[in-house]
Amino acid sequence: MAKLKLSFKGDTISVHHCDGGIVTVGRDPDNTIRIDSLAIAPKHIIIDLDHPDGPELVRESDDRFPVRVNGKPADRHQLVDGDIIGLGKHTLTFFAETRASRTPVSPKTPEKEPEAVLQFLNGKNIGRVIPLKQAMVRLGHTGGGIAVIARRRNGYFLSCLEGGQDIKINGDSLGDRTVALNHGDEIEIDRARLLFCLQP
Repeated sequence: MAKLKLSFKGDTISVHHCDGGIVTVGRDPDNTIRIDSLAIAPKHIIIDLDHPDGPELVRESDDRFPVRVNGKPADRHQLVDGDIIGLGKHTLTFFAETRASRTPVSPKTPEKEPEAVLQFLNGKNIGRVIPLKQAMVRLGHTGGGIAVIARRRNGYFLSCLEGGQDIKINGDSLGDRTVALNHGDEIEIDRARLLFCLQP
């Protein structure tokens, strides 16, 4: 769990409690945290709260919309309790919250991260395979839907960044959901059909 406190020139505007998953911050209304300012990009940053190495911030915007963490420019950053993220004249303060009921994992039985690939089912890239080895893989383009697949210890999860109504998972619109991917799931995005396959 995490808490994100949004402030403007030192004054608190809102506080957001997040159980996990992908948090998007930007000017567009479909963001998890919306900041209505022209100094903020439509999709300014992504925070993956379930990243295997700890919560990770990734800058999604171009150089016109910089990101600062604790006063220093950052395109990617592993967040820790108390980090202050600067976005224009706004700040987001990150607070890590632990679950008291979390069951400890025995060191003798560490969780093994799954391996997976995406295979194109149509178009000029038909048959091409994309290994999902990175923590986050971005799919699609502006105007045709943009999604991200986040790799976590307990699997792979598909989330929308833009145009969720145009992105389909097994024939159903993704919308604003975050969906756990299973072997054989079919993703449709930007006129491409992709098959999700877990590797043995």
